[in-house]
Amino acid sequence: MLGEDVRTRGGFYELGGAALETDAARFQGLLAEAQQAVRARQLEPARGLLGAALDLWRGPALADVPASPMIQAYADRLEEARLLAVEVRLKADVELGHQATVPELRELTATHPLHEPLHALLMLALYRSGRQAEALSVYTGLRAALISEQGLEPGTTIRELHQRILTTDPALDPAA
Repeated sequence: MLGEDVRTRGGFYELGGAALETDAARFQGLLAEAQQAVRARQLEPARGLLGAALDLWRGPALADVPASPMIQAYADRLEEARLLAVEVRLKADVELGHQATVPELRELTATHPLHEPLHALLMLALYRSGRQAEALSVYTGLRAALISEQGLEPGTTIRELHQRILTTDPALDPAA
């Protein structure tokens, strides 16, 4: 027995109680709360929750843990969750009309060139900034990348957004 929260069992360590309150668990709890707030259209509280969740990150997931296939798989899941948290925060920012999202979205789409939801957010942020041509250019670049690298056309959601930008759909305006 090493303490109330850490025990040895069969040559392994077992965590319990407060030891389970890891940064990863706190992050995932905050992300779940934020997603629920976004669904309820409570965007400012969602931004606060996402900020708190993302503040827990200090670099790549499990960077200081010796690598193994299991550790790498868990680290990959955590990194995907972090990207989702960033995406949800940026979605709230775009919905709230924060113009400062464009540079961050440009950086993220460069890092994740085939990630359609990030490209859609960039297109919407640009469109709402009065930069329709740039928004359409983002779609053109994504489409070319998807075709050349995956042999695929963009998905329905981003194709519909592209069409709505082409027709200057009033439903895309921030007030809508």
